[in-house]
Amino acid sequence: MSLTNIDLRKLHHAVVLAEMRSFVRAAMRLNITQSALSRSIQSIEASAGVRLFDRDRSGVWPTAHGQLFLDRAQSLLREARGLDEMLSALSGNDIRVVRVGLGPALAGIVMPDLFTRMLNDRPEVRLFVLVQSPPALLSELIADRLDFIVCSENLLDRTAPIALRRIATVSNRLLVRASHPLAERRVASRADIAPYPMISGSFAEGYSRGFEDFGDLTLVCDDYHALHHAALNSDAVWFAPPQMAREALADGRLKALSAPLPGALDYPVAIARRRGRTLGRSNQHVERLVTMLVSEAFHDEPA
Repeated sequence: MSLTNIDLRKLHHAVVLAEMRSFVRAAMRLNITQSALSRSIQSIEASAGVRLFDRDRSGVWPTAHGQLFLDRAQSLLREARGLDEMLSALSGNDIRVVRVGLGPALAGIVMPDLFTRMLNDRPEVRLFVLVQSPPALLSELIADRLDFIVCSENLLDRTAPIALRRIATVSNRLLVRASHPLAERRVASRADIAPYPMISGSFAEGYSRGFEDFGDLTLVCDDYHALHHAALNSDAVWFAPPQMAREALADGRLKALSAPLPGALDYPVAIARRRGRTLGRSNQHVERLVTMLVSEAFHDEPA
């Protein structure tokens, strides 16, 4: 295949097909017809002279040659996207599409103000927010499907090609409803807490050693609204940043237990982007805004 046969659009088609494992789903994601996608893949295979995908009843799978092709194609697409953004930044133009990844706990705290500020101040910017666990966000960042992510620094793979900037430290508490049997204890010991179900977001699984004296987590869920409701309507002990329940703590519906939590259960929050990545002005604006909102929420100055 000569350089003149390199078509970034077709490379993108192949990469999406490999991700979706289905011509139907890939065509829907690309917003093209299935026949157009099929022709695009056949054109690449004809130019290369090798079969890139095997098709069977279970789906579409890259061949050995296909996987080699896809690895290089993904790299080329990342470089092309970065080049496009750099040229736009140099020319004063702005790519007004921002793709952000947030950890679940941070999303519950930051997103309402983030959305309000963006819709009121920068309605021309198209903002896409993905809420996932830190490892899942990292995978999306490395695949260049996100511009930057904000999550627990401790749960990110430090060997990945990313640049990290710490912006806050999250301190967690044990929260219970006002009528909980432990609510009026001056100090609740681990033995006092152990009989009650403990609930948390999935980030706590990365710190499981800190929970050994409390027993196992009874419920793990990243829907913090549901966890908030469960804490208010059961004897569960909710392990969470108090910022997740600011109003309920202020009006007395929830109380924070005075309990011996290991310091290791606190964690740093960082913004991560691909190493060497150049962001456009809208991306930089959203990154600064998220940094400010996280820092203000946790009363911590950006590092």
